[in-house]
Amino acid sequence: MQPPQLADIFLIPLMDGDFAVGQVVNAKDKPEGTVLCILTLLKSAPDWPPSPMHYSEAIALVLTQTASLTDGTWQTVGFEAVPALERVFDLEKAVASNFENLTVHDPAILEAFVNACHGLYPWDGFPDSQFFTKLLIQPDRIPSTAKMKSQFPS
Repeated sequence: MQPPQLADIFLIPLMDGDFAVGQVVNAKDKPEGTVLCILTLLKSAPDWPPSPMHYSEAIALVLTQTASLTDGTWQTVGFEAVPALERVFDLEKAVASNFENLTVHDPAILEAFVNACHGLYPWDGFPDSQFFTKLLIQPDRIPSTAKMKSQFPS
């Protein structure tokens, strides 16, 4: 498959059969084999046309390996203008520092994260119970759909 491109909109499969929506916001000025993406609370389906996103819809800005985008696990469904992220992230500074302050997250971790955002996986399900909270652009705004381990059947 083609490598991820700037502005690609992609779908991450959720455990309930739906798909979470993300977008590539930097595919050039980043460490080899990675891509900078925004993740949203938006849901879509592979046959729905993509629509432009607003920066306020971004819940996480993450650096991840390109594997899930190049092998089709995360299906690219189109492209739209990249939202103006300057209000929430200094991309120029990140590029200048070669993204030294951003951790590269495995795609499986991000799949767990978006599932937790939609209440399909425990928000506090990792050994560090604050792990998902730390991925949020605004850590004080845990999605209202998120559920804690205690809210899942035993």
